[in-house]
Amino acid sequence: MDGVTRWTIVVDISHVDGLTCAGAHLYERESDALTGRGIVLRDGGSTRSPRAVAALATAQALVDLAARLRQQVADQAVAPSCR
Repeated sequence: MDGVTRWTIVVDISHVDGLTCAGAHLYERESDALTGRGIVLRDGGSTRSPRAVAALATAQALVDLAARLRQQVADQAVAPSCR
C-alpha cells in the first residue's frame, strides 16, 4: 500500500454529576466512527487538578478505543482453513 492514510481522533470531555467523561472518536475515510469511553470520578477532596482528571479520563478512552479497534480487526480477519 503506497501513500498516506489519515485517521483522526477527536476527544470530547464533559463534566457531569461529579464525573469526568471522555469519548475518543476515531474517524477514517472508509468507515463510521469508532468510539472509546473513559470515566473518572472527581473526588471533591482530591488534590488532582481538573486537567489531570481530564487527562486520566482521556487516557482511559484511548485505551478503550484501542481495544475496540483491535477487536474490530480481529472480527474482520479471515480464519485460516485447512484443505
